[in-house]
Amino acid sequence: MTDYKTYKKNYNKRPLGLGDTVEKITKATGIKKAVDYVSDKLDEDCNCNERKRALNRRFPYYRPELFTKKEYEYLDKYFKPRGEHIPREDWEGIIKISNRVFRENQNLKGCGGCTMNKIVQKLKKLYDEYR
Repeated sequence: MTDYKTYKKNYNKRPLGLGDTVEKITKATGIKKAVDYVSDKLDEDCNCNERKRALNRRFPYYRPELFTKKEYEYLDKYFKPRGEHIPREDWEGIIKISNRVFRENQNLKGCGGCTMNKIVQKLKKLYDEYR
């Protein structure tokens, strides 16, 4: 089972925007190494980091908020393998976490079971993504 420290580390590896993706591609293809070599020989900065930051600002990726340690541990008891069924009295806590993390305002009006199922699936996917 992944602990909170590992979860946080994996979360922070997620790309912030297009600049991070471009950097990953240029590293994988060897372009970054070639540019760094030429920049070093010419004794000039390639400005890659400035371009990366500018692209990340201009084209950011949606990124949910990081679970707090308390939230992570709360969800851990329900989402770990063979997790427990979430009792109705704990639904409010789950919704509160979801609303903060996804910047939403969900509630259980109408079909509470259907809404709760969607909320739990979304949280579980995020929880599993960084394990």
